[in-house]
Amino acid sequence: MSNIKVSVIIPMYNAARFIESSINALLDQTLKDIEILVMDDCSPDNSADIVNSVYADCDRVRYVKMAVNGGPGKARNRGIELAEGEYVTFLDADDGIVPEALERLYNAAVKFDADVVQSAGAYVPAMFPTPDNIMLTPDDKMVASYKDADTREPMLISDDMNERIQGLMAGKLGGNVWGKIFKKSFLVENNINMPDLKLSEDTIMCLECLVKAKRYVVTPYFSIIYRMIGDSLSKGTKTIAFMHKTLDAT
Repeated sequence: MSNIKVSVIIPMYNAARFIESSINALLDQTLKDIEILVMDDCSPDNSADIVNSVYADCDRVRYVKMAVNGGPGKARNRGIELAEGEYVTFLDADDGIVPEALERLYNAAVKFDADVVQSAGAYVPAMFPTPDNIMLTPDDKMVASYKDADTREPMLISDDMNERIQGLMAGKLGGNVWGKIFKKSFLVENNINMPDLKLSEDTIMCLECLVKAKRYVVTPYFSIIYRMIGDSLSKGTKTIAFMHKTLDAT
């Protein structure tokens, strides 16, 4: 492929139940000039067989097997190295993404020549069990998680570092890599990647981006459909009110 606008990096480990629906959600994006890098972290299940059989003839899907199991941070870093897109983004292998997400974020990036563009938040299914294909979650079972910037249109944030840190502490500038796109040249030139940690590696990367980005854009868009880890809210009543309370506490 040529003229790739966005490279989407998916770290994959034991994702046989979910990987096909996540890839299909990306292939259904209104932005078509994308590549999908599936980074197989030496998964012992049949995830690789699914990707290599279902998408054998799809030139927008690239399967890459890591040499050793190293966790999602290392898989994402390798994906950044291999990415051919102008921008890179990340999607977990069990999550979904709304159809217009990448087009909206990319258009905002081009408009402002941004280093980083972030979504306003994510949708979280308020049901258990969550469908294996998370894209099939009914609209009335979605809870909007307003964790990030509150704005009515894409806008540049201040380059004053005190204001940026205050925004981070207030929960308006999120610490998750999902729902954001990053200019690849910005990441490479600033040697930004994920540290070799098992937890919070994406938070550290996002903080470094927040500090080093000259042009950081926030948008009003909700991009990701986020699956709670292991459907970890299974021990509770999945009412909308319950989900809001849980999200507010995270």
